[in-house]
Amino acid sequence: MMSKTAPPADGWNDDQVASVHQAFGLALNAAAAMEKSVQSLLLHQRLTLSAQEGHILNRHSCWEKVARRPLKEAIRAAASCMFCDQGLDTTLLAAADRRNYLAHDFWFDNTDRLYAPGPRTRLAKQLGADSLIFTELCHRVNRIDDILIEKLDGTTPSDRAQKVQEVIRSASAAQ
Repeated sequence: MMSKTAPPADGWNDDQVASVHQAFGLALNAAAAMEKSVQSLLLHQRLTLSAQEGHILNRHSCWEKVARRPLKEAIRAAASCMFCDQGLDTTLLAAADRRNYLAHDFWFDNTDRLYAPGPRTRLAKQLGADSLIFTELCHRVNRIDDILIEKLDGTTPSDRAQKVQEVIRSASAAQ
C-alpha cells in the first residue's frame, strides 16, 4: 500500500494546483465561446446585409471566411451592428487581448506563483473572474445576434428553442 506524503510546509498540494489548472481551462473555454459568438454575429451580419441587397450567400463558404479571421479583426468588422450595446466592441477588443495573454503568456508569467499559497489563490480568483467576463460578453453578443437572426429568417429565440424541443421530443419518442 502506498502512503501519501505530507504537503510541504507552505500548504501546497496537488488539489490546489489542479484548481488553478481547472480555472484556466474554464476561462479559455469561455473565451472560445465568446469568439464563436463574435464569428456567428459577423456571419449573420453579412447574411442580413446581402439579403437586404437581394443577394443570397452560401452559409458554408461564408462561415469558412469568417472563421479564418483573427478575433480582433472579426470584432472590428462586426462593430457596425453593435450599436444597440454601446462600448461592446471596445470591451470585446480588451477581452481579446486578455484571451491572447491567457493562451500565450499566462503560464510563462505565473509558473512561480502557482506554488505559493497566496498568489495561487489570487490566480484562481482572477481566472474565475475572466471566465465570468468572457461568458457575460458572449451573452451580450448573442443578444445582438438574435436580433440579426430574427431579421434574417423571421424567427425569434423562443421559436428556435421550441423547434429544438420538438426535435428532442421526436428523437426521444423514436428511441
